Amino acid sequence: MFIDFWADWCGVCKIMDAEVYTDPKVIKAFEANVVGVRLHFDLQPDMARKFNVPALPFLVWTNSYGTPLAYHRGLLEAEDLGRVLEAMPDLAEINRLDRNLQKDKNNLADLLNLGHSLRESGFYETSSTYFERALKQKAAKGDAAMRESVLFDMGQNALQMEDGKGAASTFERSAKEFPKSSRMPDVLLGLGKAY
Repeated sequence: MFIDFWADWCGVCKIMDAEVYTDPKVIKAFEANVVGVRLHFDLQPDMARKFNVPALPFLVWTNSYGTPLAYHRGLLEAEDLGRVLEAMPDLAEINRLDRNLQKDKNNLADLLNLGHSLRESGFYETSSTYFERALKQKAAKGDAAMRESVLFDMGQNALQMEDGKGAASTFERSAKEFPKSSRMPDVLLGLGKAY
């Protein structure tokens, strides 16, 4: 699902209406891959709060259950939006794991699997959110190898998002928690990339 938060007073929203959503490639991509929803910021404040809308336009891509996968703030040109919509991966596995987590939100295996599936699909920020939730589970605290692997993947996610500060923090955390790890050269390489 694609959610566009907009308002009558938003100038950029009017540009998107006139130039982006009318583009034939965008229309075709919506017809093939995505259900589009527009939510008026002023008339649906509960939804705006739920998705932490910081400014307009605010675009949210979700899975079939409304779980956010990616965000974009501001104008997104028709060509860029069309490419994003065409590149949307098959979400069947992500939907299945999300459905499982709706039944048991603290299931460690499903949290990890969803984090990995999101990472493989290029949803790096959301992937790290699930990895962080997994690390907070009691069962994860006793599994050093799993924690080390998850921290490494979170650091790689931050690098993919070009978040040097977040990557450095994650790799430093991994190096501190696992100083004798056989993965240390990779962690240090990631830390170097982050800096």
